[in-house]
Amino acid sequence: MKWMKRGLLTIAILVLFILSAMIAVAVLVDPNDYKDQLTEAVFKATGRNLHIDSDIKLSVFPWLGLELNQVSLDNPPDFSDQYFAQMQRLNIKVALLPLLALKVRVGEIQLKGLRVNLERRIDGLNNWDDLIADSDGTTTTEAPAAADKGQVTQPSALAVKEFFVGGIDIEDAQITWRDAKENTLTQIEYFNLETGAIRAGDVTTFGLRLALRNETPKVIAGIEMSGVAGFDLVAQRYSLDKLKLNIKASGAVVPGNDQDVAVKVSALSADLEQQTLKIDSLEFETKEISTTLKLDAKNILSEKIVINGDIALSILSIRSLLTRMAQPVPLTADKESLGRLELNSKFKGGLDALDLKDFRLEIDGSALTGEIAVQSFSTPAYRYKLNLDQLNADRYLPPSLSEEVGDQVAMGEVNLPVNSIEPELPVPVEMLRDLNATGEFQIGAMQIMNLKLSAIDTRLNAKNGLVELKPLKIKLYEGGYDGSFVLDVTGKSPLYNMQFKLAGVQAGSLMQDYMGKRWIDGGVNLDSDITTYGTTVDQLTRGLGGDLSFAFSDGKLNGINLAESIREVKAKLDRTAYQKQDVLQQTEFGKLSGTAVVKEGVISNADLKLEAKPHIFVEGQGSIDLVNESILYLLETSYFENDSDKNPDYAPVRIKGAFSGPKISIDWQRIKDRALEKKKAELKNEKSAEVEVKKKEAEEKLKKKAEDKKKDLLKRLFH
Repeated sequence: MKWMKRGLLTIAILVLFILSAMIAVAVLVDPNDYKDQLTEAVFKATGRNLHIDSDIKLSVFPWLGLELNQVSLDNPPDFSDQYFAQMQRLNIKVALLPLLALKVRVGEIQLKGLRVNLERRIDGLNNWDDLIADSDGTTTTEAPAAADKGQVTQPSALAVKEFFVGGIDIEDAQITWRDAKENTLTQIEYFNLETGAIRAGDVTTFGLRLALRNETPKVIAGIEMSGVAGFDLVAQRYSLDKLKLNIKASGAVVPGNDQDVAVKVSALSADLEQQTLKIDSLEFETKEISTTLKLDAKNILSEKIVINGDIALSILSIRSLLTRMAQPVPLTADKESLGRLELNSKFKGGLDALDLKDFRLEIDGSALTGEIAVQSFSTPAYRYKLNLDQLNADRYLPPSLSEEVGDQVAMGEVNLPVNSIEPELPVPVEMLRDLNATGEFQIGAMQIMNLKLSAIDTRLNAKNGLVELKPLKIKLYEGGYDGSFVLDVTGKSPLYNMQFKLAGVQAGSLMQDYMGKRWIDGGVNLDSDITTYGTTVDQLTRGLGGDLSFAFSDGKLNGINLAESIREVKAKLDRTAYQKQDVLQQTEFGKLSGTAVVKEGVISNADLKLEAKPHIFVEGQGSIDLVNESILYLLETSYFENDSDKNPDYAPVRIKGAFSGPKISIDWQRIKDRALEKKKAELKNEKSAEVEVKKKEAEEKLKKKAEDKKKDLLKRLFH
């Protein structure tokens, strides 16, 4: 063991010698004697003047310490006269004995009154380019080459075994950035940073405060941050707990001109060796938005990164948020719409895919739930299964009229031009051509254009410019809709095909809600195959074409009593007084049917048949112009007194005018023409009858004459 004792003694003597030498340096050498040599060396290396306006203080044992006061470094030539950097005081010290064991122990680092002026000239040169130049004079701008993806740098064999800092205290620092090329001025002011002791593998508290000013555009912000941070450089583990970040900002580019942002992180941990990242809870809050995020990520340093988490988002008022962000707020019929928004979802994703599970989006009391998946962000493919509990879409449509004009229209004082309100909406052709999506969508209840729909169920399949909603099922007005919708955007102009059937739908309630007029009651069955084309609402309407058939049963026509109208017409024709009856202006019918052809937005019908009560038969023909929202129809009515009546009364009814208020009237000219034709027919029949009588009389005479000749011949033969 003697060799060990001798070795230890040798080391002790060596350490004692080194300490003695350092103490001697501290006692015998004054560092201020070397100020000139130091400033000269800086000038030779940078071409800048270094100013040290106070004494340099140096301590040796047990800490190797350095204290500098009132130090500044000039700007390079051709920049402003301001200094490049300046500080009032720097105090740093390192424990000597631990260094022998590769242990770095630094006392509290104190920096006060730091000022840094960064500048860029109009030609793009910076006032720090010379400080980062390589030996050949070129400026190093590229970052060191990154390690291979997924690889973590391992510490060397001579790595520091321990690293400890007693704390960092930066007081009243300021960084100014002047950019003559972009004509901007940005300042970080009142920068203050305080930390607790910093030790690898342990945690430390920290607090940060600063002010940010920007001149163009004008922005002023105050930032405060505090928390508990930890790191282990050897194990490559990092943590951040109890983080609180508050930002108060104002200025022209700040949403709403002022904004308060608060961020809280309860616990964040990262392990670069295991390539994991975990956030227990991250909260983000502004005046309008509140967000909570939980996240667990793996393979974070590779392209195979996988992220799982939960997100909750709340917007107090969408309308207020858009206003604060200086974005246009949609003009909606309901001024209280676009209010609160709530979003909750679990998510899983990576660099090229995202899945949302347990998705729930609630706006104004309407809840959308289900799941959504997006694959391949570069050429996205969407998959979804969603359910919307209820939606009043009318709340979000543009108001049809202002309140003042609306009152006038309701009183019949204003006639609006056709299509004066409805805007033309472009079809997103390019987006639909690239759309790759399949999904299921159900809606429990919906109101749109005042129509009440329920149990909406549809399947979407969109790919290569062909968008199909097939099947599309809807319950409405005690009946059902069953059909399909196909949109083809592969050509120059979008093509549409709509095939559907209505079964048992109560037409009166539907018309009352949609048009405000209950023209007809009864169950309706309708089959149609309609096509159209175009990119705007107007083009779609004008391009409508196809065929349809319809049949109403057990209903009634409202606004007209056909029997009463026929009796009135008959009285006028007979030139007799008619006492108008106090009866309902409606006509009950058993069946109403017909077929129609649709061309260029006009529905034409030539075989309308109506069997009304009592003993009324109607045949009709006419058209419904969807482009101009008008109707033109002729109903030819025949009224029989009873089942044996062979000479019915006749009354043609014309329906003409706009959808909002068509005029229903008796076509007297047609009655006169019909009566005249009837009279001509009667006269013709009378003449025909007279001719027939004379013909029969002549035939009887000829017959009698022939008989007489026959009898005379017989007499001659027998006498």
